[in-house]
Order: sequence, then structure tokens, then C-alpha cells
Amino acid sequence: MPIQYNGAIASYGSLTYLLTTVLTGYISHIMPKRLFILLSFVSITFGLFLMGPSDILGLPNYIWLFLVGYGLVGAAQGFLFIPILPEIIEAFSDRYGIVEGESEEVDEDISDRASGLYGAFYYTGMIISPITGSLIYHNLKSFNKTCDLFAMFSISYIIIYYLFNILPDRKTLW
Repeated sequence: MPIQYNGAIASYGSLTYLLTTVLTGYISHIMPKRLFILLSFVSITFGLFLMGPSDILGLPNYIWLFLVGYGLVGAAQGFLFIPILPEIIEAFSDRYGIVEGESEEVDEDISDRASGLYGAFYYTGMIISPITGSLIYHNLKSFNKTCDLFAMFSISYIIIYYLFNILPDRKTLW
């Protein structure tokens, strides 16, 4: 791949993220937010396998597979990060026994704290992810294997998320 395409390729994931963040408000009302988040993680996992392309799945090393996977990861992140904020607000309210709508000051306080927590976790991930990814890549000496490993981590998280966030509330989600 010629070097002059690096910038366009690097921005492609952000473009797909941007497009899906705009759509999330419309699409996320089709199903419960927790299921929507779960499907986003499944999409990220699938995208990681394509992005490698996966050695585990025996996918050929084609640039178009990388681009489809990279775009899917970006799009799924857009679908993932937007519905998480209302989940944080709900969890924060439940934890401290605060009722939304009590007063404007209470709602602002909840929103400020939840946004701060959301931002802290989001940007902690933005700091840790490139460092972790580069260390794993350095040890595995393979982008394909690195993507496979992160896809396996994602599968582990999907299982944990399902067991602790979906399964206990399955009757109330629908």
C-alpha cells in the first residue's frame, strides 16, 4: 500500500464512527440499550477478525478485508459509546438513590458526574489502548495475531457482559 494512503485509511475508522454516532439516536430505540450495546460488541469482535485478517479463521491477507473490518470496528464503536452514557446515568442514579427529574440541580449534578465518569473511562482507554496494542504487537510480531487476540478479549467481554448485564435482567429488557 503506497504511503500517501495512510492518512485516508487512518481516518476511515473515524468516518464510520462519525456516521454511526449520528444514526445511533434513531436506531437505539429499536431495542433495549443493553442489547444494542451487546450487539455492538459482537460487531466489534467480527470487525477485529476481519481487520487482521484473522489467522484463527484462516482469512486471506487482503487489504479489502482489513478495510471492511476497520470500518466495522469504527461503526460499531459509534453504536457502542453513545448508548453507554444513559446507562451510566441510570447506574449512578440507582447507586445513590437519586430520582431523575427531582430538580434541575439534581439532573445537572447527575449529568455532570456521569459525563465526567464517561469521559474519564473513554480517555483512559484512549491512553491505554495504543500502548497495550503496541506491546502485544511487539511480542506477537504479527498484526493478524494481535487483532485475533483482541477479538478473543472482546469475546470474553461479551460473555461477561451477557452474564452480568443481560441475563439477570432478561425479563425486564423486553
